[in-house]
Amino acid sequence: MKDGTLSAKDRVVEQLREAIYKGILKPGDELVQQKLSEQFGVSRIPVRDAFAVLEHAGLVEARANNRMVVKKITPELIFDDLELRTLLEGLIVKKAALRGRASAFEELERINTEMDRAAAENDGGAFKTLNNQFHHCVWEMAGNPRLLRIMEDLWFAMPFYYPVASPGEFFINTGEHWELIRAMKERRPDDAAKISEQHIERMKQRLMNRLYK
Repeated sequence: MKDGTLSAKDRVVEQLREAIYKGILKPGDELVQQKLSEQFGVSRIPVRDAFAVLEHAGLVEARANNRMVVKKITPELIFDDLELRTLLEGLIVKKAALRGRASAFEELERINTEMDRAAAENDGGAFKTLNNQFHHCVWEMAGNPRLLRIMEDLWFAMPFYYPVASPGEFFINTGEHWELIRAMKERRPDDAAKISEQHIERMKQRLMNRLYK
């Protein structure tokens, strides 16, 4: 999804989130509504609403006198969220393997085919968007709206592709997606959960390499 298709609030959220994870905005930096509204060419309302989203995700925090500042994101906090995501996503793919319909598997295959194409073209932006769609589709297959909302919150707080992964990483990712699709289609819930766990563990190792370099 390109910025032009996003609402003003979502555009501000995505750009601030990216700036935080890339280190452009550093822990303790103050976010000023008026300054950001001028920078993004929007009113102060979308900026204020974006602050609420980022605060809920644990990326910024309110201080005295209504000051909003960037929080320090520690590896421990990220890994705690990853541990929770591993448990919940394992449950989700088990449910998807038992409940998934043919049309849902076809949609996963379509998205992952597009991801392979984006990987071949080294299109990191398209890959990130499609990856989001892929996992969201899997979560929906579990048929649990509350679980879906929890996964969306965990996903938002993760620095998945900052910086964008290499083409080789992209193809490893889509290869694991194909394995996951196959396990779910063949109604092998335990295998699907194991693949999902390995998928998240690989991302954790990549984050560790970045955070502790």
